[in-house]
Amino acid sequence: MSVGWIDAIDEVGAGRVLADEPLAGRTTLRVGGRAEGLLVLDDRERLPAVLMACRRMGVPWRFLGAGSNVLVTDGRLSGLTIATGQLRDLAVSGEVVSAGAGVMLLSLIGFAHRAGLTGMEWAAGIPGTVGGGVVMNAGAQGGEISDHLLAAELASADGQIRWVPVQDLGLRYRHSRLQETDDAVVAGRFRLDRGDVATAEARLRTVLAHRRATQPQGKNAGSMFKNPPGQSAGQLIEMAGGKGRRLGDAEISTVHANFILNLGQARATDVLALADWAKGEVAAAFAQELELEVRVWHADA
Repeated sequence: MSVGWIDAIDEVGAGRVLADEPLAGRTTLRVGGRAEGLLVLDDRERLPAVLMACRRMGVPWRFLGAGSNVLVTDGRLSGLTIATGQLRDLAVSGEVVSAGAGVMLLSLIGFAHRAGLTGMEWAAGIPGTVGGGVVMNAGAQGGEISDHLLAAELASADGQIRWVPVQDLGLRYRHSRLQETDDAVVAGRFRLDRGDVATAEARLRTVLAHRRATQPQGKNAGSMFKNPPGQSAGQLIEMAGGKGRRLGDAEISTVHANFILNLGQARATDVLALADWAKGEVAAAFAQELELEVRVWHADA
C-alpha cells in the first residue's frame, strides 16, 4: 500500500483526513489504538469517490458512527476509518422521517416528537446513530430498527448513492447484510405514527429511567454479546460467576453482566480477555455458545 494514499483521499474533498489518529476517544469504551487514516466525512455526495479511490489503491475502509458498539484493539488500524457523525440532516414528510447516518437515535426521536410523530421511544436508551442502528438492526425494549425502517440510502464503491428498500437489507436480530458488504449507510427513512406526544414523552422518560436502573453508566461498548434465543446473555454470565470479575481496569459490570466497563485505563486486550473468559465459562457451564454483538476491529500489533 502506497504511503501517499492519505493525500489522495484528502484530494477527493469529502472532508478532513487525519493521519495516525487516536480512536479511543471516538468510542464509548475509550480503549484501542490509532487509525492509519481517519476521514471526518462532511460531504456525503463525495463518499462514493472516496470508496472508489480506496478500492483502486487497495486501501481497506470501515465506518465509525458514535463508536458505541465498537472495540478497537491496541495498535494501528490499517486503512481508512470514515467517521460519519457529521451527517446530521433531518427532514419530515407526512409520517416519514429521513435522517442522516450521524443522527443519534435519541435526536431522531426528539425531532419526530416535534413533528407530532411517535413510535420509536423504545430506542431512547440506545447510545448510537442511525447508520449504526441500521447496520446492526439495533433494538431494545421489544423494538427493532426493522420495525420502522422503510429504506436506507447507501453509498458504494461503484460510484453510486441509492435508496435501498428495507426488504433488500436482510435485517434480522442484530444483523443486516450490510455487515458483509463495503457499502456505507448515509441516511435512513423511517415510518412513524401520528400519536399523543405527551404520552410518548412519558414513555421515553420511562425507557431512559429503566436503562439507568438496569445498565451501567460508565465507559462501555453496550451489550457485549447477543442474547441466545430465549435466553439472556447477561444472566448466563452472571450465573457463571462473571459479575465483578476484573482484569486490569476492565470489569464485567456488577449491574449487568453483559457489559464490560473501562474503569479508568483499561486496555483492549483486557476487555477481550474478559469477553473470552465469559464466553468460555458460559460454554462450559451451560453448553451455550455466546456470539459477540460488539464489533471488534483488529489493529496491527
